[in-house]
Amino acid sequence: MVSTLWFIVKTSILISLFMWLATLGGHIAISFQSFELSASLGVFLVVSIIIIWIISIVVRAIDVVLSAPQAIAAYNEKRAHVKGMQALAYGLSAVAAGDVKHAKYYTKRTSKYLKNDFGLSKLLGGLTAKLSGNELETKKSFEALLDHKETSFLGLKGLMQTALDKGDFRYARVLAKKAYDQNSKQAWIIKSLYDLEVKTRNFAAALPLLKKLEKSKAINKFEAQYDRATIYLTLGEIEKSYKVAPLFLPIGLAMLNEWSGNGKRRKSISLIKKLWLVHPHPKLVDFWIQHAPKKTNDNIFAMIAWIEDLYQTHTGSAPASLYIGQSIVGLGQKDQAKRFIREAIKLKPTIRAYQLMNQIDTTGQWMDNVAYAHQDESWVCAQTGKVYGEWVALTPDHHFNSVRWGYVDEVRKAKLSEHHTSPFFLTS
Repeated sequence: MVSTLWFIVKTSILISLFMWLATLGGHIAISFQSFELSASLGVFLVVSIIIIWIISIVVRAIDVVLSAPQAIAAYNEKRAHVKGMQALAYGLSAVAAGDVKHAKYYTKRTSKYLKNDFGLSKLLGGLTAKLSGNELETKKSFEALLDHKETSFLGLKGLMQTALDKGDFRYARVLAKKAYDQNSKQAWIIKSLYDLEVKTRNFAAALPLLKKLEKSKAINKFEAQYDRATIYLTLGEIEKSYKVAPLFLPIGLAMLNEWSGNGKRRKSISLIKKLWLVHPHPKLVDFWIQHAPKKTNDNIFAMIAWIEDLYQTHTGSAPASLYIGQSIVGLGQKDQAKRFIREAIKLKPTIRAYQLMNQIDTTGQWMDNVAYAHQDESWVCAQTGKVYGEWVALTPDHHFNSVRWGYVDEVRKAKLSEHHTSPFFLTS
């Protein structure tokens, strides 16, 4: 209603203006060679305005006709972009849902409709190819992402994950180093490169990265110290590793071995006692016997008394009782060993305990109980549960710093953090 009224008002004003112009006095004459035009001033102005208006309409019509193809192309491009973005969203959702069929369908639509997408269609293509198990297409798609600044990190990460899935840690390390060179402040890049340096045994290169991770709080101080101590030990820097984690059993055993025969009996005895309280181990008994007083050299009972002194520092422990009894059996004193082995069986019956008891007491059917006994303490990977004969910093499965001394069933159930029993600080 208002628009109609406004149109009537504008039309009335325009008619009034034309009528006013037509009544203007004056005369105008235009002559050109033999042509001559004569009219009143008012009529001339009205006709001129009408001609200009008609010309403008014609020019606009011509412009519309000439620009029509471009306008249609822009419309189609916009429409295709909307379809492409929609296909990209549906495709990513299909990948997240593990729907290979729809992921492939929407990948094709994204590639068809989405142009100049900064590599997003390649990203979807890579994810879809990875989901369907097409390694060649996966690699090709992720490598294409490297050509775009906006998606280069996505490409690197995709290629890294593909390499990790194949167990190609060396190639993954090359990619991680490239990502690190481009952005050395991204926590996930630092962590990825650190893990790969460790997995490929470049321990020296891993140390500065570990410091960065600790500084950025991407890894807590406790884990950082633990890893640092293990790296030092692996590099053969036993003194450094001992300063960081003196009560970590592999480091303690390495330090005792280093001190053996170097006149550091007092230090060795002190460390043995402290390690014994945290992690009883048969090698600790061996070191303890090595540092026995001279009076025990020709006196077997004095030696047994010396061994029992170590036992008294950690009574009520099944492994401590077992290893003490085992060492006494090794000295040929089966009767003296019997009470320790019995105590070990009472606290935690293990295969080794029953085997030893069968050696010192042939009257019982001890071996009948082996089938129901617990496995003895061993070096066990907390990640896989695999048992190793010796401690290793990096397992064949590429798990770093995961091997613990303990009962197999307990280590398999426990979380990694539960095995970090104060390895850093010596107590007086």
